Amino acid sequence: MRSEEIRERVEKSYKKYGWTEEQKEVFEKFIKERYANFANPKNTVCSYLDLLNSIVPFIKKPFSEITYDDLEPLLSEWQEKYGKASLHGRRSKLKAFLRWESGDKHDPRVEKIRSGGYVSPVTIHDLLTDEEIAKLRKAAKDDPRDLAVLDFHLLWGPRPSESVKLKVKDVEINDEYIVVNIPQTKTIYRPVPIPLTTESVIQDPTFLDCALNAYTSLMQYLNAHPGYPDDPDYPLWYDLKKGKKHLGPYSL
Repeated sequence: MRSEEIRERVEKSYKKYGWTEEQKEVFEKFIKERYANFANPKNTVCSYLDLLNSIVPFIKKPFSEITYDDLEPLLSEWQEKYGKASLHGRRSKLKAFLRWESGDKHDPRVEKIRSGGYVSPVTIHDLLTDEEIAKLRKAAKDDPRDLAVLDFHLLWGPRPSESVKLKVKDVEINDEYIVVNIPQTKTIYRPVPIPLTTESVIQDPTFLDCALNAYTSLMQYLNAHPGYPDDPDYPLWYDLKKGKKHLGPYSL
């Protein structure tokens, strides 16, 4: 995702979620610091933007004046809405932003937010082997949809209940990135990047191989997709037998 696309995304968020001028000023400072100190800050900027987009519609205060009492209703809502991993990530990111904004490592607001430790229930024995992945890809290779579904889920593993709701409009494409925006609520999306090697923050070889597979197969699928790009509400993963219908979670 190029810098001008980040800029456009930020400006759209300011308008859509009703950021105050004071909030904008602080986040602009955050963006400048990231670009000044990190080689690939784009994913970080987007992830913090999405986090704050879930806060600013409800709290119209400068970030420096936001109290724990202001945050408590949102934290309670997150507790009900998100699984353990997502909840841990959101709380940790919020704590990091508040520490950065205040310049106080022991910000009293942060001390009250418990992110806790998250231990994944997945063990090494639950993971697919390289041979098993190769067999799955071979079985799916004759159907562009099946291969794109497989590669996308191998890379990021969204829940089937999230993935089945995706539409063509949830996919953003440029030369270095595909971003799939997974709806969390009617107005909040979780961006899932599918980068090419030169643009990836993660440089693990296994991840890069999976990302290249996902990028390539999704592009090939979209090129044959009956709703792309002219019908933004067409299901991304559509049922071949039922036409313009989403795949069911069990089919996925």
